[in-house]
Amino acid sequence: KTVSGTVSSNTTWTGRYIVVGNVTVNSGATLTVSPGSRVMVYPGISLTFSGKLTAVGTSGNMITFTSQSGQTAGSWGSIILDGNGAAGSRLEYVHFEYGTEIFVENVTAYPFVTIINSLIDHSIDGCHFYNASGWVASNTISYPSGHGIHITQYSQVACYFNTIIKTDHTGYGIVYNGG
Repeated sequence: KTVSGTVSSNTTWTGRYIVVGNVTVNSGATLTVSPGSRVMVYPGISLTFSGKLTAVGTSGNMITFTSQSGQTAGSWGSIILDGNGAAGSRLEYVHFEYGTEIFVENVTAYPFVTIINSLIDHSIDGCHFYNASGWVASNTISYPSGHGIHITQYSQVACYFNTIIKTDHTGYGIVYNGG
């Protein structure tokens, strides 16, 4: 199924989705992505959440966010969790590959954003928290061209048991500045 545009009410994606234009989830709405779903995103396209993202797979049935056409870091945009409407968003057993980053900004309300038990491969930054609070635990972040975990601007992020694999000399595993 091809998708783009605005999600203004609670919606569930199950199966295979091709994102052909930017997707925005409004505050008060939740996009739930079912275990085993595969979301393929066109170049330059992002998924922006002023509402909540619930992407909870299982160890044997992960959810994949990937590029529709490229296999290099930044082949598509980002998952952007923006504002307190995105509080409580959860990415668990998610495979995020070839995108720019998982970007969490201005989410300071409880419950915090959680990224856990996920694989983040070949991105620019793995995940980036900007003036946000969250929990990042038990993830494997492989081959980011920038930073594995980037924490800035008064963010409060608990990071536990993450594995960050880098093969070049650009960026750092975990960067904490201005938090």
